[in-house]
Amino acid sequence: MAQNLKLNPIVEIAPGRNIGGNWPCFIIAEIGQNHQGDVKIAKQLIKIAKYYETPTFLINANQGSKKSRIR
Repeated sequence: MAQNLKLNPIVEIAPGRNIGGNWPCFIIAEIGQNHQGDVKIAKQLIKIAKYYETPTFLINANQGSKKSRIR
């Protein structure tokens, strides 16, 4: 079974955007809850990610409490 295991497979995650193999490192800017529910901070973090040409960013919006909710 181990002989069928393919190491370093190449996966296309978007048109023309591959990961794995000899493709360059794929960076995701994890904004998460670093914005502390503040839209202004979230926008600043997105601008920073864009400035550094980060191809992708991830935002989590916690709906659990008013304190962490983006409005």
